[in-house]
Amino acid sequence: MTALPLIVGFGGINAAGRSSDHQAFRRLIIDTLSASEEARTIDQIGALMGMGPQVSMNKAHAQQVLEDTLIRRIHAHWFNPDEVPMNRPGHTKEPITIWLGPLQAPNILPQGWTIGRKKDRLTEYIVEPGDILKPCTRQLSVKSAGMAPTGFRPDLFYPSRNHPRTLQLALFALSDCWLSSGLQWHQIKQHIAPNQIAVFAGSSIGQMDESGFGGMLKSALLGKRTTSKQLPLGYPQMSADFSNAYVLGSLGRSGATMGACASFLYNLHNAVDGIQEGRYKIAIVGGADCPITPEVIEGFRAMGALAEDQGLRELDGLGEDETPDYRKTSRPFGLNCGFTMAESSQYIILMDDQLAIELGAAIYGSVPTVASHADGGKRSISAPGAGNYLTLAQAVASIRDLLGQDALANETLVQAHGTSTPQNRVTESEVLSRVAKAFGLDSLSVTAIKSQIGHSQGTAGGDQLAASLGAFASQTAPGIGTVETLAPDVVQDGLDFVLKSRHQRITAALINAKGFGGNNATAAILSPEATATLLKSRHGAIPLEGSDEVQSRQARYRHKIDHGTIEILYNYGENIIEGSDLEISPETIDVPGFGENMTLNQAKTKYSDLIKS
Repeated sequence: MTALPLIVGFGGINAAGRSSDHQAFRRLIIDTLSASEEARTIDQIGALMGMGPQVSMNKAHAQQVLEDTLIRRIHAHWFNPDEVPMNRPGHTKEPITIWLGPLQAPNILPQGWTIGRKKDRLTEYIVEPGDILKPCTRQLSVKSAGMAPTGFRPDLFYPSRNHPRTLQLALFALSDCWLSSGLQWHQIKQHIAPNQIAVFAGSSIGQMDESGFGGMLKSALLGKRTTSKQLPLGYPQMSADFSNAYVLGSLGRSGATMGACASFLYNLHNAVDGIQEGRYKIAIVGGADCPITPEVIEGFRAMGALAEDQGLRELDGLGEDETPDYRKTSRPFGLNCGFTMAESSQYIILMDDQLAIELGAAIYGSVPTVASHADGGKRSISAPGAGNYLTLAQAVASIRDLLGQDALANETLVQAHGTSTPQNRVTESEVLSRVAKAFGLDSLSVTAIKSQIGHSQGTAGGDQLAASLGAFASQTAPGIGTVETLAPDVVQDGLDFVLKSRHQRITAALINAKGFGGNNATAAILSPEATATLLKSRHGAIPLEGSDEVQSRQARYRHKIDHGTIEILYNYGENIIEGSDLEISPETIDVPGFGENMTLNQAKTKYSDLIKS
């Protein structure tokens, strides 16, 4: 009997707000909400931004909440796109004089430098004519991004110790996931062995701000010292490391599989396979990417990947002095000119179905299938290939086999990768259409939420998954929104692109990712109701809302965060297990806090036919 991986918790933060309680999803479909639900959504985001409760009662404040979410002009809290620091190379014809303190003084006097006067702790250096770098600023041609709500400061709610922003968002996202699930980690540990848990989480780019790799790489050029934290905290797998060390205290499987834009789904694939094979009873899957820095944006711009102001003006027929509509820079499957960078962190908790029911967990859906494939041979590393046809077809077949042809045809929503590049709109629509027609589908629903929140790189699959859970809960497909008509080269056969948010029956979702370098993945996600129907023969009727205790803890957390009390789980230096705490025998290892022993008979079990009795 194969375990079905159930989604029993989810949380995170992106340009639409926090994922728990489907708050971020409701921001995406706010035009379809009732007046009371719209007010609740605005109040929740306002509390997250530090604006206090009941923001919706003030029209000006409510409008500010709406304007300070989703894709928008890059805010000064991140950086000023009109004045990005840089150095210009030049040449002097006369000697120049500079004064340096002891920390800035060169340890070997450069050629052409002579030492002059000394004053207090400063030393004069006379530099002969030659090449110089002159600090100045420049204006970026990309001025929009999908930023977390302006004013959201996770570093204020725990001792952040100069953590890179990616790790700050990761700790908030995992805390939001755990606390909103209503589950308690110490109780879960009583039902598992230490090797029956896994954490797969990472950043596809790494931590590229001042506190991570970014600061380390440019410190010498800026005349700064490299800190002891910039390199280790810049590693891409740090999201998993922090989850283990400071939130869970987990000794289980850990790591991050990198696959560019498909990274979240690659890690989801690891977790789903492990639960289905019986190696894990619980797995935490996460991602965190904060690439909104001048250097990363300029790198993608140089590739021709981003929507630049001039390209947007040309699309919209604007003059040189007119400002583009920064709300509509991302236009998946429409006439477009590049994607919009975004930041996000998303986490989910997966459990095998038996453990989830034993613990009385709330069930938000299930993940029966994740497929991932490379593209094979290429002429260019950035060119698409055949891999996405393989991943999508497997996920589509999974929904057909588990729920039936009717549910596949009429109740399935595709969360397309939908980056908003001219290449993607053609290649992904071709993949979706070919597979849809192969399975006899006439109008497979397709949407793309990057139109509103931007492209968070490796975490994008987490954004799509969280939005799918919101679609299940509301039975609403979020519209692409920024596109009024599809581009003429978009393949539409067998597809129904959702341009405006609409209510429809949704029992399954397909999460699609087409990553740079030939990384492709597609996940099949089933709704709570569809999951319960499948498991009825195995477990009988299942209470999807969870036990009374779980619901009570969920309600307490929801009340606190809705009123601006942000709790970040950060157990620095706590619950440390030393080697001396372990009880080791030839057959098992006992780890304090876990209810089950870790057995040491794996080889005997796996290779019993090879072992002579």
